[in-house]
Amino acid sequence: MKILLHSPVSTVRRNGNRQTSSEWIEILRQAGHKVSAISAYEGERADLLIALHANKSRKAVLHFREHNPA
Repeated sequence: MKILLHSPVSTVRRNGNRQTSSEWIEILRQAGHKVSAISAYEGERADLLIALHANKSRKAVLHFREHNPA
C-alpha cells in the first residue's frame, strides 16, 4: 500500500512531530508499505493519507479527499 504521512515538520528544528513521523514511517515500512513523508499535499497518488496533527494537517486532508474521493 502506498501511504502518505503528513506532518507539520520543521526543517530547522528537531521537534516531536519529526520524531513521531520517523517512528511511524519505520513501523509502516517494516509492515511492507511504501511510505512518503510530506509537509504539504501536492496531488500525489496514494492509497492512504495519515495526518499526525489534525488541525495543522486539515488543508492536506481536504486536498487529498478532493483528489482521492474513493
